[in-house]
Amino acid sequence: MMRRRLLLLVSSSFVLLLTGCWDQVDIEERGFIIGSGIDMADEQKKQGRVLTLTHQFVVPAGLGAPMQGGGDQKAFDNLSASGESMFEISRKMTEQSSKLPFYRHEKIIVISNEVAKLPYLFGEMMDIFLRNPEMRRSIKVAVADGKAEDVLNTKPESEKIPAIYLDSVMENSFENASGMEPVKIGEVHEFLMGKMSYVLPRIIAREKSVESEGSAVFQGYNNQMIGTLNDAETKALNLIIGKAKQGIINISLNQKNITYEMEEAKSKIKLDTNDIRHLDVYVDINVSGVISETFGTENLFQRSTFKEIEKHVSREIETKAEQTIKKAQQELKTDIFGIGNMLKERHYDQWQQIHDNWDRGANYFSQSTFHVNTTTRIRTTGNVNKSKNE
Repeated sequence: MMRRRLLLLVSSSFVLLLTGCWDQVDIEERGFIIGSGIDMADEQKKQGRVLTLTHQFVVPAGLGAPMQGGGDQKAFDNLSASGESMFEISRKMTEQSSKLPFYRHEKIIVISNEVAKLPYLFGEMMDIFLRNPEMRRSIKVAVADGKAEDVLNTKPESEKIPAIYLDSVMENSFENASGMEPVKIGEVHEFLMGKMSYVLPRIIAREKSVESEGSAVFQGYNNQMIGTLNDAETKALNLIIGKAKQGIINISLNQKNITYEMEEAKSKIKLDTNDIRHLDVYVDINVSGVISETFGTENLFQRSTFKEIEKHVSREIETKAEQTIKKAQQELKTDIFGIGNMLKERHYDQWQQIHDNWDRGANYFSQSTFHVNTTTRIRTTGNVNKSKNE
């Protein structure tokens, strides 16, 4: 009796092992997608929109060194298909490819500004990607100033695969304080769920390079791109919301140029909700850094000179911040600073009274008053005291 039970148990185990592999796909049969782009198709129908989806597939044979073979073979292959729905496009893509699409290694999704400017479409596109169980929440999302396909067709000299190159450009741009922090699809999901306005990195394709340039501003209630911020405005935004890491600030003292290298920046935002429809927003920015270059003859070891430079740097930061706030309130009429989120988290009952008219309708965001204060500290003058032109 025990022997029969043992045989039955062993047989059942083999059945489970076999059924567990029924849908396994060999690695050779998988098409590894490293990047995706979404554009409006060149030819549109009179009724309904036509989209073009481009996937960038890795070609493993092209990744080898020249002496190993594959030196002259491309390391990627871009495949595009068009249709009125993502489901239709996906079916066409599968029919065109000899391999099953595999998304686990995807680095970035690029949306054309033409797609981004249509109400609700960006949210619909992201929803389809978010529902894919293979998609990692760390995939970056960016808006192309032009066609997304052109970005994926870039031929960088330093990298074999454009999507990997683009991923590095976005990381380096933020680390060097010339761009905004990369936004991941998991964060986009939170934006869509919260219906809050948001900002995404903006990229421009050149023939052999891609540049991260400013940011694209989206209205939260319809996920429509309604404007852009240039590099200077994006830097100011980073300082206001506490996401600036480092950067260069140029000032003029006694008609001589001085370069202040910001090494650390912090910000704190406080809200005065006594009049919820005319909010007072207090932004305190604290920066510290070094003087990296000077063309003047001032003695930088004098405390009075330190104080004067610190004052000029603070004034420069406040001016840029106030200009960016003015653009957000008067031109874009969109809360790019996350003030609505702060109200929701800290003053939920009051937020419920105004959330439908925060940065739309009556637009209480535009009626809010911002107060910006900056404190600057110079840690050291570096290796310079006076200019050589003394």
